[in-house]
Amino acid sequence: MAIWRCIMARNGYLTINSQRYMDIIHQFLIGSSNHQWHFTENSRQPRIKNCKVMKRSQKTHKMKIGISFLLILSLFYSKFSFANDAFSAIKCSSEISNNLIGRHMKNEKIVEIEARHKSLGLKGLGSDEISEGLFSEYWMICGSEFMLLKDKKFLIRDVLQVPDHSENLLEFTGKCNINNKENSEIIFALLNKEEGVTALSASSAWIIDEKKKKFKKIPTDGMRCERLNQ
Repeated sequence: MAIWRCIMARNGYLTINSQRYMDIIHQFLIGSSNHQWHFTENSRQPRIKNCKVMKRSQKTHKMKIGISFLLILSLFYSKFSFANDAFSAIKCSSEISNNLIGRHMKNEKIVEIEARHKSLGLKGLGSDEISEGLFSEYWMICGSEFMLLKDKKFLIRDVLQVPDHSENLLEFTGKCNINNKENSEIIFALLNKEEGVTALSASSAWIIDEKKKKFKKIPTDGMRCERLNQ
């Protein structure tokens, strides 16, 4: 069976496909004069049957072309990828929440995302860390506020359209007391502004299920949440 080898020559790589020729070259390297070597004037390549030579310059040129192609492809993909973000399929006339679930957010500046989707009136309103690997983001989209649950892979797991509310309601994310007992789950709620108290009643509320990464609407009877800003 033919044995393929590659040794270094003065001007490139010599590929040998026979053990016999490997023995010839071995003897040549150790100084044997039993075999005569002949070189052409132009290429200086050994006249050996079935021997292929690839010059370093040719190999380097091919590698440079390959690297350049990969860089161009990478830049093109990056530009295309950012241009098609989670909001690309959104239209103000569509079901925004359902269209966002399952899409990936891009790790880029908010102003860049807003500029790309001016037709949606897109505006970033901030974010919170719910727990390790789970985050909430608040966006104004087509004149309505939406709360997005996003995991550590930037995947949108659930979306809540925040009900329109007046200045008499405060948005709250945290733990609340229900019937004078602290609830262990994180709650997003719209709290009623009340004077003279630190714990406010809720107008509407949702539990943030950290395991399922979903919103779950809950009743507000007996719920009191301590306001964060006095």
